[in-house]
This record gives sequence, structure tokens and C-alpha cells, in this order.
Amino acid sequence: MKKSITALASIFLFTMQTPKKVEKKYAVNFAITYTESYCMGMRPTEQILKELSTPKQYPNRELSIIKGNGNFNSMKSVFVGKILTDKNGFAKLNLQEGVYSIIDNEKAAFYSKVKNDTIDYKITSEACVQDWIKRPIFTFTVTKKGANVKFQFNKSCYLGENASQCISYIGPQRP
Repeated sequence: MKKSITALASIFLFTMQTPKKVEKKYAVNFAITYTESYCMGMRPTEQILKELSTPKQYPNRELSIIKGNGNFNSMKSVFVGKILTDKNGFAKLNLQEGVYSIIDNEKAAFYSKVKNDTIDYKITSEACVQDWIKRPIFTFTVTKKGANVKFQFNKSCYLGENASQCISYIGPQRP
């Protein structure tokens, strides 16, 4: 009887799972801004150039967050979530300590828009474009103090916010 109880106790102890340790999450604050390129006709005034180069808050901007500093969809990257900036260009997310990357989903949307437009755009390599789409635009580290992430886009005239070396605009200049 004593051997049976010892055997049952041993089986019970081996089958018990240890409770998983809950990893603490820390506040990550995002501040997203943008500047603009001058695209229209005659030489701009200094005032116009200054206004275009002054960072502006970027409302309603959606970005994906992955764990790690590799390409999105790579074996080592793990999708964590999305952020959407508020009307002031801010967003907040709680994340565990570690290295994270921001992926811009707009790159794929821009490519879909221009890939068949051979009159205005030249694409040097499909592989180059796919690498560009998956490549993070920014990497940051979350510590026990959290993180404050500031990122600025530049809205270019013809090549989107994250221009690719694989896509060239060859169409006419805007008037």
C-alpha cells in the first residue's frame, strides 16, 4: 500500500504543470509625425520650404509591430500587434522587455498601386521590392522603464512615405 501511494504521488508530481511566469509589460508611447516634399512647379519660397519641413502630427496612421529586428514574415519575427495613432499622432501599447520593429503596411499598398503602371514607374526587381516591403522602418528597445518611440515620415511627391531604391518615378512632373 505504501508503494502504491508513493507511486501515485510520484505520478501526480510529474504530471503537475508549473505555473507559467507572466512576463510584465511596459508602456510604449509612440509619437508619429511627418514632413512633406515640395512638388509643384516653380521654385518655392523659404516660407513654403520651412512649412513643408516642419514636422506635423500624423493622425490615423496604422503601423504593425513585430518582436525582433528582422524582416516581417521571417522565421524569427513574431507579429505583436498594430497601433493606430490618434488625432494628435500618438499611440500607446504595452509590451514586454525586448527589441521590436515597426513595419509599414502602406509599402505593400503603394506597390500594389504602382506595379502595373509602366508609364510612370520603373521597378528594377521584384525580389528587391519584396525585401523592401518586409524590411522594418524602425527598431526600438523596450526596457523596464518602457519606451518612447518617435518616428517621422517624409511624404514624397511620387514615391510614397518610405521610398524604395527598387521603384523609380519616370512619369511627367506635376505642374
